Amino acid sequence: MSIDIDAEYLLVESLRRKNKPFEAIESLRELIQRTELNSRVDFSFCQSFFLAVEALEHKNRQEIGKSAFSASNIKELGFHYVGDLNFEIKDYFKKLVTNAPNISEAHTFLGACYSSQNQFELAERHYKQAYKLDNRQDRAYTSRLCDPHFDVITEKTVDDMARKLPDVHFGEDNFHPNQPVVFISCDYSYFLTFATTLINSIRHNSPGINLHIHLMNPNVGLDKVGSYVSRIKGLIDEIDNLKINFSYEIINPSPTKKNFLQCYYASVRLFRLYQFMLRYNSPIMNLDVDGLILKHLGLVFQYVEGYDIGVRIRPGRFEPWNQIDAAGFIINPTEAGIKYLELVAKYVGAFALEEKSSWMLDQMSLFSTMEFFRRHHCICVKPLEDKMLGNQETPYSVVWKTAGRGKFDQAKQVHEGCSEELLGDNYTKLFRQYKDLYDSPSVVLEFNEALGSI
Repeated sequence: MSIDIDAEYLLVESLRRKNKPFEAIESLRELIQRTELNSRVDFSFCQSFFLAVEALEHKNRQEIGKSAFSASNIKELGFHYVGDLNFEIKDYFKKLVTNAPNISEAHTFLGACYSSQNQFELAERHYKQAYKLDNRQDRAYTSRLCDPHFDVITEKTVDDMARKLPDVHFGEDNFHPNQPVVFISCDYSYFLTFATTLINSIRHNSPGINLHIHLMNPNVGLDKVGSYVSRIKGLIDEIDNLKINFSYEIINPSPTKKNFLQCYYASVRLFRLYQFMLRYNSPIMNLDVDGLILKHLGLVFQYVEGYDIGVRIRPGRFEPWNQIDAAGFIINPTEAGIKYLELVAKYVGAFALEEKSSWMLDQMSLFSTMEFFRRHHCICVKPLEDKMLGNQETPYSVVWKTAGRGKFDQAKQVHEGCSEELLGDNYTKLFRQYKDLYDSPSVVLEFNEALGSI
């Protein structure tokens, strides 16, 4: 990259990061049109254009009074407020993979462009090529969008997969029968870092609810598992205003597949979700453990009554693994809801048995399976709008989620006792209040007063 082009690109990136996507796109177009689209530098320009198109869709939605965060209708998937820019970037990537066919990332991005336009066969073709060029492209490997993949996994049974996966150890059943269930799953570290605070928020705002806690790999040697599980059970036994069931599993991947664990935790929880849904035969909600509950979760279950599934649909996204949010969703025990979750379980289970996974495989399975059902079956989908599942821009929804690496810094600030004035954002402040909620009567009083002013 020449000095002049390098300086231009840095300027363009600053525009994009300052939420000026239109200006960034105009400048990027000029840069791209001066190139041959045949190098990794040119790929960087296209990647920035791709991200700027997403940002512009979100900004334009907000300007007409729509949420940039959540769609109110499933038809809002993809792009509707950027003219032909989503087609323009696809053409740039098509030229790039023609001129420089060995850039694996270019195939991945082109696959995303095709996927966002429901051209799933072309998307899969480029995902397969990306993985062939670079077997670190795990998301490309696990992005299966077409019927042949579902034909294969449909022939498998969940029971057969379950016998090959780790055993699940289940304790006493303490639930109210025939009542909705909230399901959370994580490893031991996440449990202590995030889940205890989430549980406090559930205790405060959804007392009496059925909560299933599933623990994966306590991150210790097998000889210490019992003591760590006992510690978790001890914490759970102190909770007197929720009905809690507890289960756990121990995963021992091949020595060469240690990095598989993190993705296993995130994806196989959906396999377990299906198993526990069958056990309880009740509406079931999956929650990420790093979120917070700010209102009664019964509001979300009521919101999804009469539908098969309730999911947050993310408008203005190219990549198939970014279309549906796994941070919070509901499956109702209707015929279609059960069949849908069964196929999701098979999707993630098949990759788990290969010891092959990817970050966001959970979201990939939710989206791809939903699209398969929309092609071949009748499934009623209720989009979860901001008032149900929000982020820091919609801080007083029922479920408030966070994402990204920043959450670890936020949690660290709280766990290390950082002073209130140094807690810079609303999520961190609420995280602290909920973490300390049951430690001191004064904290409970102060928090109740603060909540009443919202």
